[in-house]
Amino acid sequence: MGKNIALKLAFQFLCLLLCLVLIPVSFAQPDKLTGNVTCENGTCEDSNISKPVADNEGYTLHTINSTYYSVYLTPGSSETFNVSFTNEGNKKLNVAPKVMTVPGSIYSLNKSWITISPTKVTADPGIKQNFAVEVNVPEDANSGVYYAKIIFTNDTYPQEYGTSQYVNVLDLEITVPKLEFQKAFIFDNVDPGKEYVYKIKIKNLASKDVTIDPKILDIEHVPEPAFSSDLIEISAPSVIKAGVMNLLPFLS
Repeated sequence: MGKNIALKLAFQFLCLLLCLVLIPVSFAQPDKLTGNVTCENGTCEDSNISKPVADNEGYTLHTINSTYYSVYLTPGSSETFNVSFTNEGNKKLNVAPKVMTVPGSIYSLNKSWITISPTKVTADPGIKQNFAVEVNVPEDANSGVYYAKIIFTNDTYPQEYGTSQYVNVLDLEITVPKLEFQKAFIFDNVDPGKEYVYKIKIKNLASKDVTIDPKILDIEHVPEPAFSSDLIEISAPSVIKAGVMNLLPFLS
């Protein structure tokens, strides 16, 4: 009997402690629960929780055709291509394309290589505007691959995507070669036991002499060739003078 009374008293004591804990919470103001939570009509909202960002929020994605272009130009040559811009917004837009170099590129592009015409237009909603982009590679340009971006508007992706990047962009790749081959591919039917000689003309397009060491490379993931590479001999100079064309005989 005394044991039952002790259990009942212990239970009542625990209930009293629980009530003491819950009473302050029930009378607390909604904005004091966490410091950032508000409740209304049974719904609570925490301002610390990030809301999802809607697509295209804060920027307008216009239509650019095309968004990538590549040119293969020797020093002293040029090429012009067209790109169109369509205003996908609901207001008139001043469009003044600008050239931006790409950070981290091996070869530094001089913006003066690229000229855009017209330099500035007012684009009405839904109207396509054509631009002419002229690329001029100077005579003294170093051989290599150059990258640039043509920016049409100042719209950038939200910071949630990382570092700010422009939205309406054309990526441009300019390849300035060192060597020019008059024949870049050899195809022929051969008979066993016979010897064949093929000649390839190669010209140094760079402003400096170029050192070469032509060799036969094994190509992976292709069927095994009918004969090994040691049956092919290449005779070529070790240095090709700037602006000079040389002959490379292949003996097989």
